[in-house]
Amino acid sequence: MTEIKPSRRQVVRAGAWTVPAIAVAVAAPAFATSGADLRPSTITSASRTGQGNTPTLTVVIHIENGGTSETTGLNVSFSAPSLSTSQPPLQNGWSLVSATITTVVYKAPAQYAAGTFQDLTFVLNRTANGTGDLVVGFNTSPGISDSETKSFT
Repeated sequence: MTEIKPSRRQVVRAGAWTVPAIAVAVAAPAFATSGADLRPSTITSASRTGQGNTPTLTVVIHIENGGTSETTGLNVSFSAPSLSTSQPPLQNGWSLVSATITTVVYKAPAQYAAGTFQDLTFVLNRTANGTGDLVVGFNTSPGISDSETKSFT
């Protein structure tokens, strides 16, 4: 029986066509989910709440998917001075992803369908009750993001 072996030139020529085809196949899902649009998402209010040893920051946000497809991997991050690393594990069904002294991140319990919106209230624990700026970031996969800054007194 005669064994057929491809030449190096044939292997290289086949590889030159295979790599771009794989790259296009991998990139296609990202383009397919790019119809989510969080542009109208805003901070409705941010105010210092709590007293004494339990200062908090109450934040009301409006999240709206004005796009043509469902969001994927939706997270919301809160950045402000004097945040506590001890935050509630669940708020409005959103689960805590991480908490540092400057940033707290929550993950959505479900994704937002095209054309849907929700107003949410988050109460963030703080270590001091001073004033400052709050930055709220809204982001999804594959890398669609928006942020807004609001001062609180």
